[in-house]
Amino acid sequence: MITDDNANAPDAIDELEAAQDKAKPDGAATIAARLAERELQLAHDADGVAWAKLPSRLGDYAAPAQGREIRRFVQSAYWCETQKPINREPLTAALDLLEARALHESPLVDVRVRLASVEDVTYLDLARPKDSRAVQITANGWKVVEAPQVWFARPSGILPLPVPERGGSLAELRQFHPALKDNSIWALVASWLVSVWRPCGGYAVLSIRGEAGSGKSTLARVLVSLVDPRKADLRRPPTKDRDLIAAARAAHVLAFDNVSWIPDWLADDLCRIATGAALATRELFTTADEFVVQARRPLLLTSIPDVVSNREDLRDRAAVVFLPPMSDGAREEDATLDQRLERARPRLVGAMLDAVVVGMRRLEEVQLSQGVRMLDHLRWAVACAPGLGLSEKENIDAHVTDRTSGAAASIEGSPIGRALSKVTANGPWVGPAEELLKKLNSTADGMEARRNRTWPQSPRALRSVLDRLAPSLRRLGWEVELPDGKSHRNRLIRLRAPVGLNSV
Repeated sequence: MITDDNANAPDAIDELEAAQDKAKPDGAATIAARLAERELQLAHDADGVAWAKLPSRLGDYAAPAQGREIRRFVQSAYWCETQKPINREPLTAALDLLEARALHESPLVDVRVRLASVEDVTYLDLARPKDSRAVQITANGWKVVEAPQVWFARPSGILPLPVPERGGSLAELRQFHPALKDNSIWALVASWLVSVWRPCGGYAVLSIRGEAGSGKSTLARVLVSLVDPRKADLRRPPTKDRDLIAAARAAHVLAFDNVSWIPDWLADDLCRIATGAALATRELFTTADEFVVQARRPLLLTSIPDVVSNREDLRDRAAVVFLPPMSDGAREEDATLDQRLERARPRLVGAMLDAVVVGMRRLEEVQLSQGVRMLDHLRWAVACAPGLGLSEKENIDAHVTDRTSGAAASIEGSPIGRALSKVTANGPWVGPAEELLKKLNSTADGMEARRNRTWPQSPRALRSVLDRLAPSLRRLGWEVELPDGKSHRNRLIRLRAPVGLNSV
């Protein structure tokens, strides 16, 4: 066999030239990085992620220094200057150089998706292609501005908001689903909607329930299209914590569709995201297109069953809306609804901004005494009430009724809750946890549920269940006194059901 010893020579020469070029002080890597830095602004965030802000002609938004957008920008800058493509190794070296300068020689910045606040000013990124405009919102009004002095990221899949128009009314939104004509449903939905653009504070979880064909997903898509449109507007529920964290980094609103049940870890993490507590995972995303952002997000869930009432902490943070079945005459083809919505979106976005401005102006004046868990959300809803077409009383009544019905559903959905109603039916209970567990075990609900893994098998486990149920019980008028664990003398549990309660 005749072989050609020089068959691989061109590849070897190319590799040698690339290595030599990379080592030169003014090699391709150095030139490419220098060209890119003429237009890029470099910075890093508190999580140690390097960022580069693209120029205004491309949208004036931030992207990870090792991400796809910056890679393409470096390639383009090198080609425009030299009329030559840059090889892979020099390109990687140029990105490494930009990352190093961003981390060690550039300022610390706060990078946000869609919404950012600086002191008393809030900015809403319209995320329009090759457009740096954002909406500046203060208590004095809102206006569209060019290139705001904040760092916005635009993750893959983000879609633009329309340029808002003045003179619209948020009441127009009630035409897009028949259930919104109900004032109690409208109060919960509209309050959540305007809370999405709150400048600070925790967010409520909007849980939309209904049987198949009630228009749950349709309503959810309409709402998301007005506040944080994305290609994947409704996602399936995450199955791992890192998927939830990645979603939170890539969007301002997290909307999960057709949730059938919520495991313990997910319920806990959703509570943390709603209130802004830290989330952690063992996997880092510092070079991925799912960006690092603060883990405080508005949440929206759609489901057929009630998936939040048996998760007391999550239910305390939720507004639950039940959609009645839609009649055939109320249904509308998706294409027709989308066309109507697209025409109305500029007016609706403008009307939402008007309501947010009213809320910012009135928030300090609103004083509430209701002991609800998400008091800051209710205060904001009441402050925005004039922009929602509701009175303050209608808004408060809707939220208080939702809390009460949620508490009742939590107790009804809990085997221990149902058993407690039977144990206290003839009078209050006073005794230690071990005696209460025996009494609960002897009830019909206890006998049926004892083999279920959720039924407490020890006095300590029972106490843990009672700690979770106590807020719902008190909201329904129960007197609940649990031992504080500090005194060995006071080990008694005291329970008294509301007068006239036969069952919950």
